[in-house]
Amino acid sequence: MPAFDPTPWRGEVTRVAEKWAPNTSHVSWAGPIAMVAGVVLSVWLFSNQEQYVGLVPSRVPEVGDIAFEVGFVISAAVYTALRPLRR
Repeated sequence: MPAFDPTPWRGEVTRVAEKWAPNTSHVSWAGPIAMVAGVVLSVWLFSNQEQYVGLVPSRVPEVGDIAFEVGFVISAAVYTALRPLRR
């Protein structure tokens, strides 16, 4: 699991770097929500390890373990969708 845990975080950082502002007067839950969504969904759906096989690799073994890549994409997409909702 440590191989792909930081990947959703990288997806967030990529999106944050595009709109970085040193203003800390706002509160944004977009980052933590995006990371949790990226890790949970990518492991649940696309992990292909000895101890756990996700839904997609169990049905289509040729896919392999792509949780790393999927976690990046999911977290970047969720962060992009939630970013405008900050207070």
